[in-house]
Amino acid sequence: MLITGVVPVVALVLLRDGNLRTFQALTFALTGWLALQVGMFASRHIGHSAERNLFVLVPVYAIALTCWLERGAPRRLVVAASAAAVCVALLVVFPFERFAALAATPSNFSLIPLYNVTGSVDLDLVVPLVAAVVVALCLAFPRATIPLLLVLGVVASVSATRFVGAQSSVVQDLAVGREKMWIDPLVDARVAFLYSGDLHWETVWQSAFWNPSVRTVYGLLDAGVPGGIPQRAVGPFEEGRLVFNEGQQAHARYALASDRVQLVGDRLGGSTAGYSLWRLRAPFRVATWAQGVDASGTAGSGEVEFQVYACRAGVVEGDVVASEPIAIELLRNGDRYGRIDLEAGVPKQVSVPLVVPEPAGHRRCTVTLHGTGAFNVPRLNYRPA
Repeated sequence: MLITGVVPVVALVLLRDGNLRTFQALTFALTGWLALQVGMFASRHIGHSAERNLFVLVPVYAIALTCWLERGAPRRLVVAASAAAVCVALLVVFPFERFAALAATPSNFSLIPLYNVTGSVDLDLVVPLVAAVVVALCLAFPRATIPLLLVLGVVASVSATRFVGAQSSVVQDLAVGREKMWIDPLVDARVAFLYSGDLHWETVWQSAFWNPSVRTVYGLLDAGVPGGIPQRAVGPFEEGRLVFNEGQQAHARYALASDRVQLVGDRLGGSTAGYSLWRLRAPFRVATWAQGVDASGTAGSGEVEFQVYACRAGVVEGDVVASEPIAIELLRNGDRYGRIDLEAGVPKQVSVPLVVPEPAGHRRCTVTLHGTGAFNVPRLNYRPA
């Protein structure tokens, strides 16, 4: 209702021309069934309103408003008041404070101006009041309807445009970095993307869009890229070889992977979004994998497991820091090794010598950091002896 400016909804109700009865009935039917369908979809799959799926109603209600004005804006007091009251009541029960959130903006452009003032005003109170005033003004002064709605539309459009422009730069930095087409010039064959779940899933889509050489996607263990992109699950043996569920070897000459996953081969370059391009040494193998750390280095769950495949003598070392005092227990191959007590904002070094299972070079070593709260891992890597 908000996307149509509320007034066109009232205008549709007030149409009295017998020639428009069919249009009126079909518009009400379309509105009801579409709202039900989109509402069910959004409640199950999105978690907030999905205005973008209701855009088809905008031209229909624009026609209704035009017809109402062209016919002299008939205003039956009781009908007009009832229609306006119902519209405002629907806005009263809509949770603007909850839905005018950053996560909802891609699906709800008309909520963007409201999101920009969240915290400054009570949207659950102000939006219905403003809508009531706008409807009252348009009913009292029909000639002012088009100019008033145009002004509101322009203001909302400018606000949404600025917001979308700023957010697109942020998303680009998070997903692919400033340089989007950096992969193709470095390769001469197809590239596989080994997705481990710690990167933004948009990274896979955008890398493939801007770089035609990225044509294969492998999901590491249970990691999956939403959206329907073709992909196959792979997992590592203890010596690091990546295989499919059936045990067959996965193949690639070049691969992209999160910086939390080090592959066996030569690193050709990387992105500020936290992933790198590798020229692989066959077979396709993982060298190390830091699980539980996202692209920003945050261990939100409070636990990080660093795995060294085809393990040989060496040391896992790095730095940890937390925003509040916590304790981190260090485990080596599942056995307790030590403890680190962190003060708020004070980084400390981690250094754990590996105990290599026999036969050396064929088994996996693990170092686990188990904290009493979330912490950050700016650096964690394996240094061979």
